[in-house]
Amino acid sequence: MDDAEDGGPELPADSITNSVTGPANVVVQVGTVVGNVVFTSGVPVRPAQLPRAPKLFVGREDELRALDEALAGGTDSPGTALISAVNGIGGVGKTCLALCWAHRNLDRYPDGQLYIDLRGFDAVADPLRPAVAVRAFLDAFQIPPQSIPVDLQAQAGLYRSLVAGKRMLIVLDNARDTDQVLPLLPGHSSSSVLITSRNTLPVLTTTYEARRIDLRALAAGHAREYLARQWGPERTTADRSSVEALIDCCAGLPLALRIVAARALTAPSQPLGVLAEELLEERDRLSGFEMQDSRTGLRAVFSWSYRALAPEDAAVLRLTALHTGREFGFPALLALTGTTSSRLRRTLERLLSNGMLDEVGGRFTSHDLLHSYFVELVREVDDEEFRRMAVRRLLDHYLFTSLNADRKLKPFRGAIDAGSPAEGAEVRDFDGYEDAVAWFTLEYPNLISAVARAAEEGNHDHAWKLAWTLTTFCGRFGHWRDWLAIQRIAAASAIAVGNESAEARAYRGMGNAHCQLREYDEALRHHERSMEIWRRTGDLNGMAGTCLAVSWVHEQTDDQEKLLGSAGQAAALYEQVGNRLGRARAFNYLGWALAHVEDYAEAVRHCEEALAVHQAVGDTDAEAHALDSLSYAHLMSGDHARAIEHYQKSVVLYRDVGDHYYEAATLMRLGDAHHAAGDSAKALEQWELARAMLRQLEHPDQAEVEAKIEGLRRS
Repeated sequence: MDDAEDGGPELPADSITNSVTGPANVVVQVGTVVGNVVFTSGVPVRPAQLPRAPKLFVGREDELRALDEALAGGTDSPGTALISAVNGIGGVGKTCLALCWAHRNLDRYPDGQLYIDLRGFDAVADPLRPAVAVRAFLDAFQIPPQSIPVDLQAQAGLYRSLVAGKRMLIVLDNARDTDQVLPLLPGHSSSSVLITSRNTLPVLTTTYEARRIDLRALAAGHAREYLARQWGPERTTADRSSVEALIDCCAGLPLALRIVAARALTAPSQPLGVLAEELLEERDRLSGFEMQDSRTGLRAVFSWSYRALAPEDAAVLRLTALHTGREFGFPALLALTGTTSSRLRRTLERLLSNGMLDEVGGRFTSHDLLHSYFVELVREVDDEEFRRMAVRRLLDHYLFTSLNADRKLKPFRGAIDAGSPAEGAEVRDFDGYEDAVAWFTLEYPNLISAVARAAEEGNHDHAWKLAWTLTTFCGRFGHWRDWLAIQRIAAASAIAVGNESAEARAYRGMGNAHCQLREYDEALRHHERSMEIWRRTGDLNGMAGTCLAVSWVHEQTDDQEKLLGSAGQAAALYEQVGNRLGRARAFNYLGWALAHVEDYAEAVRHCEEALAVHQAVGDTDAEAHALDSLSYAHLMSGDHARAIEHYQKSVVLYRDVGDHYYEAATLMRLGDAHHAAGDSAKALEQWELARAMLRQLEHPDQAEVEAKIEGLRRS
């Protein structure tokens, strides 16, 4: 008898295991039995590995509904398992959400639940290897060790065979990456897989059609509910302001809320205000979120993600803490890091994927408490010179980009000596007016913060120069309180570096802001301080500019005699230094004043001369002002048709340059012209438009237009 007839060559008895799993009444093997025969229990194993659900769980209704939709119980049809991946930063409550949903839906999975902590981000242990995870699941099915293959792929195949056709829930908690997860995915759609990770695991979404759920900060109302249920209603209502401060400090991070709740519970006699005061200390903010178990504090939890970063990615993350605002664009980050565009984009992709940064509409930010962690890291890891150069590039980015934007808003504005930007500052140019306004609008909070930050850190030249670049935008778009605040900073910074011209400009800017706010005495006081410096330094151009600023105050207070004097002085000084555009602006003020003293012919002559100069050079802003003054001269002289025609042109130009206040003021005067011409309907229409704009600007002039509307309606 040959080998084929007697069953093949003889093998060692200890090298073969013959096993049968599952129910078996009769087992027949034809031929010679070699090795051991292993019989396992005929009773099906139903794993129930879910950890206990959190006792107190609030909010997350939208996320729970999303999980309901994604993991709708599975089907008996062939195909891949239903998969949902919950991702978010450490401490945001991913595991709590997963366990809460899982326990609420146990009836969907009659064949059991598998759970494993993959330790993707852990204080002491390395991430769990896929082979260990698969083996743990095989053990859950009570597969005898001698029946488990050695090869990982074979183990994974056996695992998939065991869950095939079963309605099971498999929870893969705290996954590091896709490679850790893939061997644990069933091959049949009867089971559901719920994954939590600090990374987004994009391959699961694109290849395995996983439903991704981004877990964000808890809403303030739910945070309030959580603390009330922890502490009881009496304690939370007794000191509402401290409770609100604590909620703000926690910034919607569930782990932070749990720590705060625990700290307050362990010190029931301590006022909540004491804890709130501790957490409000910005420089050591995270210390208030530490517990006796060092592994559960925020620093530790954040560090697990940070330690997993590549050194280049970690460096970029630390540098974000040096930004002047909490939200920033790519060019600002490029300036801050000093790297290349392509390298930064690759780094950002990784940081967005692991949740350390968020992106909305091309703007980047991080959770407030993560930001506090980055602030600590950049101070500990990066030396002072490295930080100084990064901030210098950022401030230069904002300063020189703001200068370019300001030139689009007011091309004929006088210039300052700004110097040259640092290498890597990433200065941006603009296609036109609208592009510049859009940038100012987007970056405005960061620009205001940059002025204050520059002054605080001793970068005084950056502080006053950046404040100067914001003058036009603040004035036109109604940011008058901010305008006043940054000019105060500019004045102090100019004094700090001994720059008298910058100081005089800052006082003039403060005066203009006060004038816009109808604080006329303060306006004149600051203009006088500006004029004192110009006189002392002999700067005739500076003197003329401040004379024009004083003229604006006299115009607003309806003091025509003083207006004629200050505007006449400005015109003479501008003529002396050969500043044709400045002289035209002064002539516009003179025309306005002459109309008020009923010298209409001279008023029209001065306004028309100013208008011709501004039109010749294309100064749209100044042209709008000249048309406004010319309209008033025509209105007062009784030429209503010309007044209406020029007012309408002026409104369009103010709208084009985005000067909301003067657009509203001119609309009000256009209504006056229609009213004088006997057209009450059109007058009311223009006044109502003006009222709406002034209300939006919160400008005191709205009372004047309200009176006009009310008077018309009563008549």
